[in-house]
Amino acid sequence: DEWKPTARLSLTGGIRYEYERLPETNAALINPVIPQTGRLPHNKAEVGPRTGIAWDVRGNGRTVLRGGFGISYGRVPNATVYSALTSTGSARSPRSYSWRPMDIGAPAFPYVFATGETPYTDAHATNQQSTAPEVVFFDRNFRRPQINTFDLSLQQQLGRRTLLTVAGIASAGHDLTQFVDTNLDLTSTAAIFYSVTAPGN
Repeated sequence: DEWKPTARLSLTGGIRYEYERLPETNAALINPVIPQTGRLPHNKAEVGPRTGIAWDVRGNGRTVLRGGFGISYGRVPNATVYSALTSTGSARSPRSYSWRPMDIGAPAFPYVFATGETPYTDAHATNQQSTAPEVVFFDRNFRRPQINTFDLSLQQQLGRRTLLTVAGIASAGHDLTQFVDTNLDLTSTAAIFYSVTAPGN
């Protein structure tokens, strides 16, 4: 909508509603041990207002100040959705495993597991401890990325065919998609040192 409270001032406003429907989870791949693998986010409250202003500073149409603000939302990457659908750690889902450099018994690169072999954190230890497969799931409070954009410009007419415009644009992102390893112990830290040598030395 547009509203002109005076002949020199024009205000515009609008609203945009966005909804991205993600696929439903595959019941055969849900991990009963981790119920989060059975849920994908379906946010339905993503409303983006848009506002704008145009002001004829001197009333002669030669100097005009314009500004605007709007909220928009980003998409959830397809790769992220695919990982949450398939990397559930269930018996029927594809499995992947990883070890940290300091884990005892981690296989030496490029070790290849035999068909049907179960990975262990220490394959040669007497008390072997099975390594769980990696699992990807969405947080219960997941929101799509929100972007706030701002713009401001000043236009000055210098002659019959010449305009000078100074403009600025800014944006701020919120709820940007990121991955968090929930297995990390944030209460302790450890230093890891690497030694790099040239071939043949």
